[in-house]
Amino acid sequence: MTTISRLQFPIAVAVVCLLACLPVWIVEYPPLMDWPNHLARIYIIANYREEPAFQHEFVINSFWRPNVGLDWLGVLLFSFLPAGLVTKTILSLTLILFVLGSYALARTLFNAPTAGVLLSAYFVYNTMFLYGFMNYCFGVGLFLVAFAYWLAYRPLTTWRAVVIGLLSLACWFVHLTSYGFLLTAAVIASVLQNTESLKVRLLRIVPPLAGGIVPSFLYLLDLGQERSIGGLRWEGLTSKMLGVGYLFATYDFLVDGLFLGALLVLCLFAYRWGGYVRSRLLLTLVVLLALVYFVMPTAGFAGVWAMDRRTVLPALALLLLPLGRLSQGRERLLLLMTCLLVSARTVWIGTNWLPLSVQVKDYLSTIQAGVMRAGYVYPVTMLETLDKQQWIRQMCFRHAHCYLVPKLHLIPANLFAYADQHSLRWRRPEIVAAYGEVEPPFPLPEQAIDVQTVANHWEYVVGYRLTPAYLDYLSRHFELVVHRGDTRVFATPRASIRR
Repeated sequence: MTTISRLQFPIAVAVVCLLACLPVWIVEYPPLMDWPNHLARIYIIANYREEPAFQHEFVINSFWRPNVGLDWLGVLLFSFLPAGLVTKTILSLTLILFVLGSYALARTLFNAPTAGVLLSAYFVYNTMFLYGFMNYCFGVGLFLVAFAYWLAYRPLTTWRAVVIGLLSLACWFVHLTSYGFLLTAAVIASVLQNTESLKVRLLRIVPPLAGGIVPSFLYLLDLGQERSIGGLRWEGLTSKMLGVGYLFATYDFLVDGLFLGALLVLCLFAYRWGGYVRSRLLLTLVVLLALVYFVMPTAGFAGVWAMDRRTVLPALALLLLPLGRLSQGRERLLLLMTCLLVSARTVWIGTNWLPLSVQVKDYLSTIQAGVMRAGYVYPVTMLETLDKQQWIRQMCFRHAHCYLVPKLHLIPANLFAYADQHSLRWRRPEIVAAYGEVEPPFPLPEQAIDVQTVANHWEYVVGYRLTPAYLDYLSRHFELVVHRGDTRVFATPRASIRR
């Protein structure tokens, strides 16, 4: 490979990383579903001592919790950055880590660039990311980086073992799937590596294993209650196949299909021009992750409906990495084509984020006009979840009000702050026990909203896209104080007392 080509590939990776972050930086409020809720929790922890309302309603859990690593990173960032920059920094790091992890792993395994590194960047904007499952998305990138480091350095010195152990610990804190991916990959690599003695291979597994043992033990000791998984069901092969495509659906399924078609065509060119680097390790991992996906049932408790799909993203990244070795004379053209495809899809995401972010801003300004500082907010968000394409556009409003927690110190009824699950928990879980998302087919208002409970504990009801029945029901019991577009803010008697 020529010297200029060696320079071109890192530059291409850097350009893809920067372009991937573009949608995050051109909008004020990234239109993601769960992320505003996570940001609100991070802000509450970071400002817990300064706000009496936070101390009154919440308790900070012990440090030993999986799946909350970004909470503690966010707390650190809040010490010197405002909320908007904390959001942009964490989202950007999540996107960049995935691309750089793919690059590091390919460099470690093949000692040469491949088109698959950039092709895998096509998947950075996936449904999990749009849902705001940031710990999971960050964890996938962290797994790729940690696994690349584990593979790269032999023999295993004490210093390297410590670094690997710390990376494993970070994976555990960020997301349990990240730790599981790392440990599984290390075990498979050790089994397939027959040039080392059994003792050496076993010793190499110890650091990634040890990183999660101690925190797991401390977490189990700290559990205060049993957690129920709920009903399990297997979706069926057809649903599983559709689930792979849906994981990368965005705002228009036709456009998504065109991008996917372009990706497949480009994969064929990459294979014809650069071949497929043989990697028994990666293919074994891909097959294992695919089997887990197709066999694993979907769990019935909230937030885990997509648990089975969480093996798909790393599987696709690992599958693409060996594709299109850039040393066959057409590397410049292949490099350009892959960059153009990934960039075009990123621009497509950005063009959809711009109007959605404006709508979210209007929604937030309406709430801000009717709610007092440190107000207790009960959201009623009525979204069309049955139409999947509309749902992807609307879902960013489910927790968007949580973007106002850093500005107004609001206390939202649907804040993620539960014992044994999060880094923050409610002091009075009974006041949020009656809260539930209103989803179609919408029940009768009196079945979904207990007005007496709302009047006793909450000061404001924020309604979005209310049906006539829900609008009439809330108007009869509470005072409408602000109405703009699809957003309405009602005040309960508790708010009247404060005013």
